[in-house]
Amino acid sequence: MHRFLKLSVVALLLATISCSHKSETYKLLVEVDSLALGHHNNDSALKILRNIEPKGKEESAYYNILEAAATFRGENPVKSFDGINASIQYYTDNYDARKLAYAYYYKSIIFINKDSLKREMITLFKNAEQHALKTTDYRLLDRVYSGLTFTNSTFAEKDVALKCAHKELAYAQKLNDSHYKTTALMHLALIHHYMTNNTDSVAYYIRQCEALADDADSEIKYYIYNYIGQTLMQNNPSSAKQYFTNALKYNKQTEAYMNLAKTFAAEKNYKEALKYCDSALLIKPSLASREETYRLMAEYYYQKNDIKQYKRITDVLINTNAELSQYKENRQLLELQQRFDFEKQRADYEKKIHGLVGILGLTAFISLIIFLLHRIRIRRTENNRMASELRYEKLKSNLVLFEGRIAELETEKQSHSKEMMVLKNKTENQRLAMLKNLQHGRELYESMNRCESPVNWSDYDTLCLLDFITTFDSDFAETLEFGYDNLNTSQKLFMVADKLMKKDDVDIFRMFNLNKDSLRNKRNRIAKKRIVSSK
Repeated sequence: MHRFLKLSVVALLLATISCSHKSETYKLLVEVDSLALGHHNNDSALKILRNIEPKGKEESAYYNILEAAATFRGENPVKSFDGINASIQYYTDNYDARKLAYAYYYKSIIFINKDSLKREMITLFKNAEQHALKTTDYRLLDRVYSGLTFTNSTFAEKDVALKCAHKELAYAQKLNDSHYKTTALMHLALIHHYMTNNTDSVAYYIRQCEALADDADSEIKYYIYNYIGQTLMQNNPSSAKQYFTNALKYNKQTEAYMNLAKTFAAEKNYKEALKYCDSALLIKPSLASREETYRLMAEYYYQKNDIKQYKRITDVLINTNAELSQYKENRQLLELQQRFDFEKQRADYEKKIHGLVGILGLTAFISLIIFLLHRIRIRRTENNRMASELRYEKLKSNLVLFEGRIAELETEKQSHSKEMMVLKNKTENQRLAMLKNLQHGRELYESMNRCESPVNWSDYDTLCLLDFITTFDSDFAETLEFGYDNLNTSQKLFMVADKLMKKDDVDIFRMFNLNKDSLRNKRNRIAKKRIVSSK
């Protein structure tokens, strides 16, 4: 058992040492981690990633997550699930809570849209949450709950969305990051605006966002003012337009231009709407944004009765719709692939779990058998020792009994000569047996004096030796019996060699098959059993 424990400790140390010596490529991946996942420095992260060639499954799994993060956050399209799926499989088999959570998170958000299947999207985000909660990465936890907030809001799960948004805000406050706090506050404002119609809560969270804008950088100010404008578009369009205009002062983004265009279009002011549509198109928006922009422009030219421009924009709109339809079709194919991958991964996972449960059950059963056999062996050894002691004590007690009876008969001068003869014969036999035991004890004592090993002696041998020692050093024998608390046979023999015979350590090493550490431990255990007499 001790040997097994030592081997386990050695194996653990070797594993720890091997993990501490990571390759230079792995160290570069850690650097990219701090840039892409920690500080949103996607350009620097991608620059380093282009010069990395991962080797082995571990580096490839790590690389896939970082590439997806840097590519997505750089607003570049991620074309395939293959890398993320490989990372999920690797970190499921070689568990790493943080990396597995990030893998599920980026698989969730890379292809997220309103046409996504609710069950798959929620399941992926919940998987990310399950593993993220085992870490202390607040940035990761904030992102996961941000995704859960968005997804539940999209599928009209009001109560769940609110709960996730509050958790998102709590982690953003722990990070003390203005961008994340703003996102969480605006999520809360939008949920109350569109789902609970609680105007007081909407106003409260908007004020919180405006307070953050004072100390924020240009990008976050744009984000804050654009979100506030979106919240106010329906109920207070004039204030919304002011917020969108303020947002564009800090960052020229398609979304703010389109929000202004939609606000003016809702007021039938198509001339102003067209102006902002033209500005939005200059920034090369996404297909969905372009389709929405051309639709507004077509409506404007229709209202203006400008047939030539209306036909031109309509043709462009038709082409854009065709591109958008193809894009959505591709997305649906990817989602079908995602669902297939998810079901396959779950089936593989359940198969591994069943196998693991079987192995654990078999291991537990074998451990129980080993434990029971060990207990039986201990019980059998104890029974043998007790039987030897009983036989030896019976010899002594019979001798005392017979001698007492002889003395009684002789004192009373009874004439039971036959009984006297029988008793004398028995007494003589017992005396001869004791002499034989003493002779055997003497031989054993002499063998120990010659430094022969007593390790394989029986309990009976030990008792004979101790009885012999009583004939010439009764004090030492009495000390062994009454001066210590329950010395075992091995400890008594060790005391004879160490204290009575004064053997040196080298002889004791050879006799008892010990080394320095075990010799010291044996002496310490014997010392602890010493009975200190109270005065």
